[in-house]
Amino acid sequence: MLTPAQARFIYLPVALAAQALFVVLMAILMHQWFALDGKDSWLVAGVISVPSSMLVLPAVGALLAWLSRDHIIPFTGEKIPGAGQ
Repeated sequence: MLTPAQARFIYLPVALAAQALFVVLMAILMHQWFALDGKDSWLVAGVISVPSSMLVLPAVGALLAWLSRDHIIPFTGEKIPGAGQ
């Protein structure tokens, strides 16, 4: 599990890696599906990746929030064993 400070520290590298992976996959798809030249497929993938960052960055944030949530706090209504003894 990550602490919130660790999640903030690791957000930028993970977001950059996810965005770079997205650009590479888009370039491969543009090259294969639309038979674009190598440079053209990278250009189109770069242009598509800018608006897609509105989807990638919140997904990375949600992943890191899920990894940094605290699992030791019991749900509402549960009793804490040994409390008050």
